Amino acid sequence: MYITGTDILTRPQKNLATTQRNAEECLRILCEKGVQTDPEMDRDYKHSSLHLALYSGASQAISILIENGANIDDRNEFGKTALHIAAEHLNKEITETLITYGANINCTLPTSGKTALQLAVCTASSKAGRVLAADIDCIRLLLMNGAEVNAQDCEGRAAIHNACLGGRKEIVELLLDYHADANTLTRHGQSPLFLFLQNRSNLRCTSLLNKLLSFSYPLKLTNNRGDLPTGLLFPEFQMQKDFLIRLSQIIWSLQDICKVTVRRIYGEKNKQCLKKQLPVTVWNSLYNYQDYSQL
Repeated sequence: MYITGTDILTRPQKNLATTQRNAEECLRILCEKGVQTDPEMDRDYKHSSLHLALYSGASQAISILIENGANIDDRNEFGKTALHIAAEHLNKEITETLITYGANINCTLPTSGKTALQLAVCTASSKAGRVLAADIDCIRLLLMNGAEVNAQDCEGRAAIHNACLGGRKEIVELLLDYHADANTLTRHGQSPLFLFLQNRSNLRCTSLLNKLLSFSYPLKLTNNRGDLPTGLLFPEFQMQKDFLIRLSQIIWSLQDICKVTVRRIYGEKNKQCLKKQLPVTVWNSLYNYQDYSQL
């Protein structure tokens, strides 16, 4: 690894840059001479040459190997393809390279059933991802190239579930833009809203709560066992708990159901197109979200 885009390079940096260029040229020569690009490099860990290049951050080597016949969807000992690993580490450059060369973007892990999109969302929505404000361009790139936004893993979780648990508004809104279903339930009957309310700190993000409530119908606050989200059980959120329970018991009007359905079908990113086609009063009614910020 060396720094690019700078006028001043130290001697070690210059030497490393030269070594990298030489290594790439050697790899090209080996591939041209017919060296096998898919040997099992390590019987214990099943690292293919493509995986080794990925772990080393050698993006150019990845291109060389694929162009010379390396299996782009080869799996390591954990069943992860190179795309799984790149997405999990939010490496946009390598993710883009792999997609360009035809990596299976919706390939699932054999043990958990997670896709590259789900792994990327988990990383960016984790506590470390929130604290470090991890970049979400890799998630956007996957969605733009056909990642199935509502694909569910073995536990029935979709990307929207993990995003809501993490509580990063920009990720949740991005998924909703690509028609993520805010009413999908996990195997345990947990909705995205349920997982959002599991995290105590999320309850202070009233703007995201407003958004989730506007997409949630029917409003399901409990899991299959009838348990409420743990975040609502803290004494300081008693008012929110009482209000949401009352809200979940209200029978919605046909008009409100239609509003949620339209939002779900068109997503957030298409609402401006609707604005040009609908009367102002109708559009305002569709996207006039209820404000629960006073809770």
